[in-house]
Amino acid sequence: MPAPSLRQHENGTWYIHWTEGRRSKRITTRKKDLAAARDVLRAWLLNGRSMAAPPAVDAKANFATVWSTYVARLEGRKLPSAIRVRSVGPYLLKAFGALPPGSIRQAEVDKYERDRAAGRIGRPAKPGTIWLELNKLVTACNYAVRQQLISAADKPRFEMVEQPEARDRWMRREEAQRLFATAERERDGARLSRVERFLHIALETAARRRVIETLTWTQVDMEIGVIHFHRTGDRRTKKRRPSVPISRALRAVLNRAFAERQGNLVLDHDRPISLPFERIARLAGLTDVTPHVLRHTAATWMARHGVPLWQIAGVLGNSVSLVEKVYAKHCREGLAEAVETISAGARSKTIAKNSPTRAKAGTTFH
Repeated sequence: MPAPSLRQHENGTWYIHWTEGRRSKRITTRKKDLAAARDVLRAWLLNGRSMAAPPAVDAKANFATVWSTYVARLEGRKLPSAIRVRSVGPYLLKAFGALPPGSIRQAEVDKYERDRAAGRIGRPAKPGTIWLELNKLVTACNYAVRQQLISAADKPRFEMVEQPEARDRWMRREEAQRLFATAERERDGARLSRVERFLHIALETAARRRVIETLTWTQVDMEIGVIHFHRTGDRRTKKRRPSVPISRALRAVLNRAFAERQGNLVLDHDRPISLPFERIARLAGLTDVTPHVLRHTAATWMARHGVPLWQIAGVLGNSVSLVEKVYAKHCREGLAEAVETISAGARSKTIAKNSPTRAKAGTTFH
């Protein structure tokens, strides 16, 4: 069995790591200096692998201290999630920075919701943004408890606002055709534009915007017909990057794009596509379509055409439970057989027999 060892975590703090019964365990030394951490390790070993006394919590710590400790663990990270955490800090600190975490109660949180929605703290925020910010407040305080900066009794006490439902905006086929036609019309020359390449890849693979922006030709395996969105050496996150087969429609586009390539990036460079994309969307008369809508559209089309949810989850790189939550409403096949057994068609036969007219197949009722 390996001896206990010291390891420095991303927040700069040294932890004691050891194995017990085939399970890895750790405990913080609360020290960022290696020499001091070694002293803690020696004391821990002399006391039978237990701390002589638990580190004292800071009863005077305010939320600003808690937040700075939480954000420090993200130092150097350029992941979208880390950038998002840093972006919500100014709003939370303006409202709660001077308060001890334990004094953040329902009244303070309710006021924060009103002030954020009205634009009294930053620009007016939507419910989804406010939910995210309060979620990070709770996460930061929970982290402070684990780091023994504050006690569990000093955590904020309030009822978390309910997470808003995701915006269900997806494009109909006609809207997608307008988008493609506009992008082609606005093309500068004969070569496929960045927006056109992005449109084809996004709708045919349901990949996320940033994954496509950074896609290289070495990730596109035309021989076996697969795009490997995860690159060797990339840090794995909750937003998985699956390998997605290349459809027949996309293969033709990629063949042309490869012949016209100007470097190893499929979109020429990795700068954000959002602004040029949204310009094309506005010219097509689609002011509420963003790059993410393409991913949602691709998944919705698959669900409406009877693709099993587990296969949609594989393409998206999401869990089946999440896909079921968002896209099950577009799958008619899953429950069709069940509802057909309710009356075994008896009532519909009676109604059809007595009806003076019958709706044509494929009729849409409004």
